[in-house]
Parts: sequence; C-alpha cells; structure tokens
Amino acid sequence: MHLVKQHLTSNSDLLKIIELIRLENYGKERVYFGLGDYQGGRLIIQIVVYFSEIPTLVPIVNRPVNIDHVNEIKDYVLQRIQSNKAWILGSLTLNVNKNDIKYQSLGNRLYIVRVPNGTTMQIADGQHRIQVITELMASSKHRCLIADEHGHRDNLESEIRVLIKQYVSEHEPID
Repeated sequence: MHLVKQHLTSNSDLLKIIELIRLENYGKERVYFGLGDYQGGRLIIQIVVYFSEIPTLVPIVNRPVNIDHVNEIKDYVLQRIQSNKAWILGSLTLNVNKNDIKYQSLGNRLYIVRVPNGTTMQIADGQHRIQVITELMASSKHRCLIADEHGHRDNLESEIRVLIKQYVSEHEPID
C-alpha cells in the first residue's frame, strides 16, 4: 500500500494503483475508497458497501429489532421501486476492530480501506435497515436492490475522482 503515495503523479496513476491492489488480493479481500475524519478523538472512515455485501459483513444483528418497523421500511422500499420512484436507506454505522482491517490515508481525507474476507462488523446504528436489506437479499426481490448498486458506485467514483484531482493539484508530483 505504500506504493500509492510514492508513485502518485496523476489521477490515472492512482486509479491504476487501486486496480492493482484490487487484483493483487482478488478473492481474499474487498478494497474500498473511503472518506475519513476525526470525531470524538477517533478516526471515522465512511465507505460505500453494496447491498449484496451487507449480509456477509453483518451476519448477526446484535441489536433489538422491531419487526413492525422492519416491515414499514421494507414496504417503503418495495412501493417506491414498484412505482419507479427514488428511494434511499440512510447510512449505517458499523464498528470494526481497527486491527481487522487495513487502511491508508491518501491525504485530503481520502483513504483506501482493505477488508479481508471473513471480517464481520457490529451494528452501532441501522439494525432495521440491515434486517430489511438481509431479508430482501434472501428473497426473490433481491434483484431490485442489486439493480441500484451500479448507480451508487458511479456516484462514489465521481466523488473520489474530484478528491483525487484536488489531491494531485495540491501536491507536487513525485519523481
């Protein structure tokens, strides 16, 4: 991972390095871009996780779940999808032991986060949304969630490209 900063001279260089990291450990870990900052003296890194990854990352809902609330959220999602209207499930807050993942700052709040396969996370907030995602992914309705994953990736990659451009413009090229 130290190669990232040492060889960063342009946007395309960074994207090539990220793809190399992804390919190098394909099947062993997932690699994410992250946006980080400090809150309450702790580093908080936000990543975008596909719906299809949620049941693996959070296999056990460790907080109380109100089934009526789960059904309300599920009905909202399915009704919006069926009527071809926009919908959103808010952010989830998950905890993971920092020793279970690898992360590297690229500067300007941008991080590369590597999550080895088999790593699980604990829910701090979002147990109802996670239950909805898990139930829909296990049902015949899972295709409605997967269809939206491409759009989420495009939005994230667009934001990341802006940050990369800003990072490169603020730092001297490395020989």
